[in-house]
Amino acid sequence: MNFKNIEILIFICALATFLLPVWTLDFFVTGDGPCHLYNSRILLDWWQEKKGFYDPFYFLNTNFDPNWAFNLITFPLLSVFDRSITEKIFFTLYFAGFAFGFRYLISGINPNAKFISTIGLLFCMHKLLMTGFLNNTLSFAIWFWVIGWWWRNRNNFNLRFILTGILLFLGLYSSHPVGLSFCIMMLVSLVLGLMIYESIHQDKQTVWSLFSKRTSFLAICMAPSFILFTEYLFRSNLSSTDNAHNIWETIKNVLNLYSMIAVDFSETTLALLTSILTLFVFTISLFLRIRKKKDW
Repeated sequence: MNFKNIEILIFICALATFLLPVWTLDFFVTGDGPCHLYNSRILLDWWQEKKGFYDPFYFLNTNFDPNWAFNLITFPLLSVFDRSITEKIFFTLYFAGFAFGFRYLISGINPNAKFISTIGLLFCMHKLLMTGFLNNTLSFAIWFWVIGWWWRNRNNFNLRFILTGILLFLGLYSSHPVGLSFCIMMLVSLVLGLMIYESIHQDKQTVWSLFSKRTSFLAICMAPSFILFTEYLFRSNLSSTDNAHNIWETIKNVLNLYSMIAVDFSETTLALLTSILTLFVFTISLFLRIRKKKDW
């Protein structure tokens, strides 16, 4: 048993631990989860032409809006499985998608750092998940896959890259704008970071050519999602609310680890230990990177 095999075993055991309550309980209870599943049942009835019952109460939104991902996944499953199994399959897809997506992203950047993905599993069960913001939660898992795919194909400038990118960004858009926003911010950081790194080792013309191609191809891939999201914002007429957090309250919530406390404040110690462990791993990794004088 070497470190690689031990790490894989720990990774699988950790993932199995998160899946244990999903498959041993009748329902994995979340705040808004039952409402999402109920909507999927209505969509299935609509698809099976049983909509007459719902006509006095609902109409079908035919726009391709965010927050559709959960329903797109679960309403076909409801035609085959009962409610409990359908929900179990969705949460299994989420936990597996988060775990392997983060591992896919890490291994693409540095195959020797796969062990970080095991530590990353500590963040897959969080407050948004337990609140039942399932599309928002799903967008985080999809975000890892999108970034991991781009990193591996960042120098591929062809039609296949564009078509794959469009589909991936549309999938991310269909889940939630938060995951899409984080993905875009990370892509901007990676593109700028690569430009700075390459400017040290390559001539300016080559650096500018790569930067222009990467940004233009990414813009093409994101264009359909951007257009749909812009149209959604104008159509929704979203208004401001007094309940929105200000920047100081957000900083306070981060310092108090509120976002890492999934159920109640008895988890404060676990959240604090998770933060310390993550900071420790990051610090050691940074120290080893500088010490060995490897390329950034």
